[in-house]
Amino acid sequence: MHRFSFVHANFLFMEIRSISIFGFCNIKQFDINLTEFNALVAPNNYGKSNVLEGIRFAFRFIAATEDERQTMMSDPSFIPINNATSGDAFRFGIELANGEGADDVVYSYSFSFEWAKNNGGLGCCITNESLTEISKEYRRPHTLIKRTKDDGGLYVSSVSGRCNKDAKASGTQLVIDTLYGNDNVFYKDVVSGLKNLGVNMVGISGFDKHTLCKFIYNLKEQEPTRYSLFEDAVTHIVPNIKAITPTCSQMGLATSNVPYRIEDAIYDMRINERSNNQDISISRLSSGSRRIITIIAEIIKAEMTGSSLICIEELENSVHPKLLENMILMVQSFAEGIKVLTTSHSPYLVRYLKSRQLTFGLPTEEDVASFHKLKQTKVKTVVKRASAMEMTLGEYMFDMMLNLKPESEEITELFD
Repeated sequence: MHRFSFVHANFLFMEIRSISIFGFCNIKQFDINLTEFNALVAPNNYGKSNVLEGIRFAFRFIAATEDERQTMMSDPSFIPINNATSGDAFRFGIELANGEGADDVVYSYSFSFEWAKNNGGLGCCITNESLTEISKEYRRPHTLIKRTKDDGGLYVSSVSGRCNKDAKASGTQLVIDTLYGNDNVFYKDVVSGLKNLGVNMVGISGFDKHTLCKFIYNLKEQEPTRYSLFEDAVTHIVPNIKAITPTCSQMGLATSNVPYRIEDAIYDMRINERSNNQDISISRLSSGSRRIITIIAEIIKAEMTGSSLICIEELENSVHPKLLENMILMVQSFAEGIKVLTTSHSPYLVRYLKSRQLTFGLPTEEDVASFHKLKQTKVKTVVKRASAMEMTLGEYMFDMMLNLKPESEEITELFD
């Protein structure tokens, strides 16, 4: 498949190097160093979806208002109730870079808060926050923001200063909120980058025809080059589709002079398939074809809006195994410069990825989510074992994940 490349829009783009999540649903601790394309691979009910939800939650929390954060810190959908995680504070950490190669300047940012509790209204309070810079200029990490539960946060106000300026952040306020838009802070671009971190979530919710078709219609009208790439990609992945025509029908236009006029528009995509004698609506396509179109559109949207991360729930869902490799190549090609994280319970996907791109779910005695990479020194060992059993690597890994016991020696032998 040929390679597509985009020029990012005028956004401060920061590359995400790693992510960590603590105290969310059944996640006690999750850490991942991101390659360009990453897959969380595990059978059902291992916490893969919770990881994606945790990432979305953290990004929303950073961008939220104080009232929205108060609600989020009280959301029973995400408060840990597992015996091993109940009472744990939520913590999110992220490592970002805004340079290239040897000139990288890496920033490590984290925050934590206490979930709502039933003992006298305690909880719902940000407890820690930090921002450090790691670069050749400093021999050790340079602390830019430091906060504990008992203060409103301290920050560095000048290049030569120390971390001693009072941020006066409230219990529902992040220090980066107070610094956002402050032109006197020399790392204002980093603060702005954090506040505007973008993540595109694909497959977390159901198919939204209106939103998708409206985006593609506007793409064709306003960005014809990007639209051509979109159509080329769809017809390449789904050969049965010959052409796509976005449509917009104006409805409810009042003809008289009224105080308020409703102007509703119905958006659609008319699909020309080789086997049909007339175009059909996208809603009549198979779920797999609709999903492919949605994923391509979301990747283009992520590129246009300066998103740093795309999360895809089960990339292989409704996609024929023979199309999966092309899907992976397409995603990697379109999302150049943007990190991709997908969940999967398909042994086929393992076949098309390198071991460093795969993170596997492992059983634990506490039934908490636990994800680990294969030790690089053990990859050949696992491949040989799979071959000896006449299994693909994916089949072998899923068989092993389903049969491993929490106390198994194979866990410490094979996984980091």
